[in-house]
Amino acid sequence: MNLFHKFNASFGRCSTKWSHCNTSTVLATRPEMNSLFKLRLFPLSLERSAQLAQFEAEERYAIECAQIAYDEERERVEEEWKKGRQRVRERLLEGIEERRKRAREEKEGEGTVGGLSLF
Repeated sequence: MNLFHKFNASFGRCSTKWSHCNTSTVLATRPEMNSLFKLRLFPLSLERSAQLAQFEAEERYAIECAQIAYDEERERVEEEWKKGRQRVRERLLEGIEERRKRAREEKEGEGTVGGLSLF
């Protein structure tokens, strides 16, 4: 009879020596095939899954907060830029109006000499 298939009638399973050797081999090479190993890992797997779900939720929340902060900052900067552009435009228009006014005054001043009109 083959040693690996020696049947132990008193325990109703393969010999204790073979069973231990087989379990060790399975644990060493393919632990996922051992039901006791999977059973012992189950609570750890549940805890790990819960932590991963929590981390993913926290990451999504952090990304959402960063996006909101970015959008608010962008809106604030754009508003400042628009106000600054409007101020520059107003100053340029004031400068143009002031030059026009001076040009009109100079033109009007050239037409009269000593309060007398040349025409």
